[in-house]
Amino acid sequence: MIQILLYFFAGIIQGVLEWIPVSSKSNLVIYFMHFSEMNLSTAFNITMMLHIGTVLAAIVYFRKEIINFLRSDVICGVFSNDLKYHNYKKESNYLRFIIISVFLTFLVMGPIYLFARNSLDSLDASIVLLGIGILLFIIGLVQYQSRRAKEKQVNYSIRNATWLGLAQGLTIIPGISRSGTTTSVLLFQGYNPTDAFKISFLLSIPTVLIGEIGFAIINDVVFNEFILLGIITSFIVGYIMIYLVLKIVKKVNFSYLCIGLGVVYVLIYFSSLIFNFSL
Repeated sequence: MIQILLYFFAGIIQGVLEWIPVSSKSNLVIYFMHFSEMNLSTAFNITMMLHIGTVLAAIVYFRKEIINFLRSDVICGVFSNDLKYHNYKKESNYLRFIIISVFLTFLVMGPIYLFARNSLDSLDASIVLLGIGILLFIIGLVQYQSRRAKEKQVNYSIRNATWLGLAQGLTIIPGISRSGTTTSVLLFQGYNPTDAFKISFLLSIPTVLIGEIGFAIINDVVFNEFILLGIITSFIVGYIMIYLVLKIVKKVNFSYLCIGLGVVYVLIYFSSLIFNFSL
């Protein structure tokens, strides 16, 4: 029963926080390490598995856009300047933008993960909490500043895709929010909040799918009924959250939540030192 509740609430956390720029990965790692006494490596591995639920939610929610991207004329327009594909130029540029971003994401993400994965088990829970708190605070400040950028005409340029992909590659590090980082980059580039979040959500689909495949190949992934429960829960909650976030994104500045969460984690760390309790 305890395991069922552990993974059920983990699914809720993933479903809610994946689409809010506060790093669902980081918060789930802390959740598992605190409530189940997992080491960082195991908590990180299970957290990555739960992303399957939210990426499936994104696929279902954005199914019309995905089907449109998969049209042969749109795909051909990515690789050809032939005038017969001119009617699909906007969609082709959009798809090219995503492809370049995803490619550069893994160019950065792959080496970071391969370099760090063998040292994950040696990190203490308190140090993980402090590091994640500091990074969440920094990302929150970046998000706050990005909200002040002036909106410009949407530009699916190679330059913008390059910066977006390189920034997303860094989000493999716990504490660096994928949605927070990508939306911040897009806001700095002049996209309005709704478009920035929508692009970020769409970008998560190929990124997570490819990442999960690579993750399964590299690691000995253990799949059980508890993880399946977490995936199903994160799918249901994640689908609802996509709808809600896109509705309120213009009115809500999520940077305050990210900064506040970072401050809380840092305060918990220093409180553990002052009052001598273990995390």
